[in-house]
Amino acid sequence: MSRESQPARATRREFTLELGPDPRNVPIARHTLARKARTWGLSPVQTRPVALLASELLAQALIYAVSNLLLTARFDGRTLWVGVSGRMSDEPQRLARVAGPALRRSEAILSAMSRSHGIDRDGMGETLWFELDTARLPWDG
Repeated sequence: MSRESQPARATRREFTLELGPDPRNVPIARHTLARKARTWGLSPVQTRPVALLASELLAQALIYAVSNLLLTARFDGRTLWVGVSGRMSDEPQRLARVAGPALRRSEAILSAMSRSHGIDRDGMGETLWFELDTARLPWDG
């Protein structure tokens, strides 16, 4: 079997970024994740929905966060998983007056654009996450 005809082995790539619970950190995280996704082979056009969905997760988490947040991304060559983890309160900690509309907007965007999304809870806190099939994203504009 020639080298070119052998199936490519997926290399799992991972990225983490710790952020304080401050809305000013959302653009920093969004741009940092987009840059990292480009190093993993995603085109600039493909990174746009990744950055948007990550922003929505961060916005949701920031409303309830009572700790620093950890943004994590994992890419296996096709599927991109992004999560935001931290300790969350049952009550909004900031932006309380926009919490309802913001969460409904985020939910609509995540449902429309991601393959799947959800919230996982454990003894340490919560992880809001989404998953994208990057093969279904447009390559260029």
